[in-house]
Formats: sequence, structure tokens, C-alpha cells
Amino acid sequence: MLCSGIQWRWPERDGSLATNMFEAASRCAVVLAEYNDPGGVLQVHQMLQQHKSDCRLKVYSKGGGGCNATVSNLDNVECHELPNRGREQHTFLQYTVDHYDSLPERIVFLPLPISKPPQRQAVLNDTDPLAQLAVTLRERAATLMRRAKHLATTSKRATELVNPESEGASFSCVSGGTLIGSTSCHSGDANPHCTHFTLARDKMPLLPATPSPLHAWVAAHLGPNEPLCSTRLCWLGASTTTGDNVRARPKDVYERLLAELEKIEVDHDGEVGHYMERIAQLVFARPSVRDDVEWASGPEQGCK
Repeated sequence: MLCSGIQWRWPERDGSLATNMFEAASRCAVVLAEYNDPGGVLQVHQMLQQHKSDCRLKVYSKGGGGCNATVSNLDNVECHELPNRGREQHTFLQYTVDHYDSLPERIVFLPLPISKPPQRQAVLNDTDPLAQLAVTLRERAATLMRRAKHLATTSKRATELVNPESEGASFSCVSGGTLIGSTSCHSGDANPHCTHFTLARDKMPLLPATPSPLHAWVAAHLGPNEPLCSTRLCWLGASTTTGDNVRARPKDVYERLLAELEKIEVDHDGEVGHYMERIAQLVFARPSVRDDVEWASGPEQGCK
């Protein structure tokens, strides 16, 4: 069934359509940014089945064939058609705005293809229930270690160490484990600080970000006190987060970011999409960013 650019295919099973939709909304979603790659959609669909995952596949198609060419033979898939602009970040913001009030517990943002580069495929490990449990245990152990160090310096009682109710929500991305404040954002970038990142506009036709460089754009569109220095540098557009992480920012923030990407003409590129790829943690998982790296003497000078 195709209606207003949205196609639904649910398997025949006991239970109503409303029940299936509720289950999909409450657990996990894999949000797939697709462009003329039905084989890539099939590959992700098969991997989710192999994992016996509780994640539901939500495809956003920007290719010429649209949903009919992409998911017509697949069950349990929701498909939307979008104009080809703003890279994969436009897709992820559109999903966030559309589903803000009913986001699932876990969200996987994934652009196709996942085999080139192969690092993107790693985020699908978070759709395996056993792998997800392992991630949760590792995060809790890391949180306890941070609290133990904090207690050692503040002489608080040991009984304050464990508080499962205050555990931070998870985030992961394709990353070298470096922070934006300690590395370059681009292989050809002369400045060692990603905070000063801009793309060489003479080498590719793209809409410049307003304002730029990266630290100025973040201050203008997210806020002047964002912990950009201690944000993890993400690559390749693939990441996982949670509904609670995303809702830590008001919906209107995502609407404003989406409006920035909508300024890009169809089938053209824009600097903002590259900015958002690198700061995915700050945009979609603000609670997971640690505030322990400061500006040296202001954003213009870089991070300590």
C-alpha cells in the first residue's frame, strides 16, 4: 500500500496492525538512509532476521525508484520517500521530527551502503539482544569507575556510588575514539582542531554553512555553552542512540536543524551535513557527552 510517500508492509500474524506498530515504536528502530540501493536494504533486513532482533526497519528512500523499488518484496518494513538533499543527516532529522513523541527505546541511524565502508555494519551489532546486554554492562561498569574516581576526590560516602536509576543512556558511532577537541575533522584540514572545521569549497560544489567554522555553527544552532570539545568525533554517518537521549533536546531544535538542511537544493551537497555527521553525539545524544574538556581561552583558540 502506498499513500503520501509512505509504504507499509507488515507480515500476516496474530494481532492487530496497531499492536505491531506499538511494539515497533516502543523497542528499537533501524532508520536506514537509502539511495538507489535495494540490495543494501535487503542485506540489512536479513541481518536483523539473523540477529532475531526486536528492531523494526524504517527506510527513507531518496532514489528514483522510491519505496516500490526498495521494499516491495520485504515484510515488516516502513518506507518513506524523501527528496535527495542534506545527506543522511537530513534523513535522520526528518525521522526525529516525525517521531519525536513516540521514539523507541533504541535507535540505529544507518546510511547505505553498509559494506563500503564496512565499519558502518558494526552498528548493527547493537540490534542483537545479547550484544545490547553486553554494551549495557560495559557502560554500567565504566559509569561506576567514573563515580569511584569522583568519590575518591570528594570524600563522599561509598553508599552513594551505586545508583542504577541515574545511569546514562548509551551512544555509539563509527569513531577512532578521539574527541573533536583533540584532532582534525578532515584529512585535508590544515587546522589540527576539528572545532575549526570547514570544507574546501573550491574542490566541491556545496552550500556553505551559516555561520562557519564548526564551533560558530554549533554556538548559533545548538547554543553557546555546548561541550563541543569533549564530543566524540563520529565518521561515516552511522550511530546508535536512545529515545531518551534524543528527547533531551526540545523538538524545535531538531526542526531548526532540519530547516538548515532543507536550504540545500535537491541533488546538491551542503557543509551542514558534514558538520552534523561529525557531531552526531552532540546532536542526538547530548546526555552522553562529558563536560570535562574546556576551551583554551575561547572557541577561537581551540580546546585545552
